Amino acid sequence: MSFLANNELKDLLEKEIVSKSFDVKRLKNASYELTLGPQIYSNGDNTKTYLTDEEPQYEIKPGQLTILITDEAVKMPSKYIGFISLKFGFKFRGLVNISGFHVDPGFHGRLKFSVYNAGSSSIILEKGSPYFVLWISELTSGL
Repeated sequence: MSFLANNELKDLLEKEIVSKSFDVKRLKNASYELTLGPQIYSNGDNTKTYLTDEEPQYEIKPGQLTILITDEAVKMPSKYIGFISLKFGFKFRGLVNISGFHVDPGFHGRLKFSVYNAGSSSIILEKGSPYFVLWISELTSGL
């Protein structure tokens, strides 16, 4: 399995996968950074939180399970598969992705990350900031 390099990735992202929100500055190291969208779901009190420009931050407390949703909608072509992760700086602070780690061929929509704060301190996230990484690999034969 091989992953797309920056030039191939740029063309595919810009034309198909995140065409409406593509930003070349978020293309780094053969991956693309995705940002936090305005909706967050928390199991701590079963609430949905909407982040706004006036209140763009959200606190994930130690031991809290939260569902984060990307701002970008992705449209994965059927001959590609995506792999997703949290950026290392947040993993290092204790944020663990407990949901899936791939984007199915043919998927269309915003990506959801179930995360758990396994650290000893709260983690503050901000709407529109890059917290997620997407790599893309081309499938070598049909499904």
